[in-house]
Amino acid sequence: TSGIKNFIILESLSSDEYIKLLKSCDIMINCSISEGQSNSIMEAMYNKVIVVAKNISGNRTLINHNINGFLFNNEKEFEESNLISLSNL
Repeated sequence: TSGIKNFIILESLSSDEYIKLLKSCDIMINCSISEGQSNSIMEAMYNKVIVVAKNISGNRTLINHNINGFLFNNEKEFEESNLISLSNL
């Protein structure tokens, strides 16, 4: 692992539960390999949660890398990224 602590993997929540949990997060990671415009990314951005997402077409329509979020191309790139710099957003 990349040393990330205190993470949550979600399986099923109501919309209200999801938004409440999202608002308590510092970072949201989206690892989808294929997706259109992600509602979860838009909700995270709306709630001022930093988004780290796979560099796929749907995510690129929402995220400008290093400006309003972070994009990664593969697992190695994700693991090697400096997540500490996320607090600078």
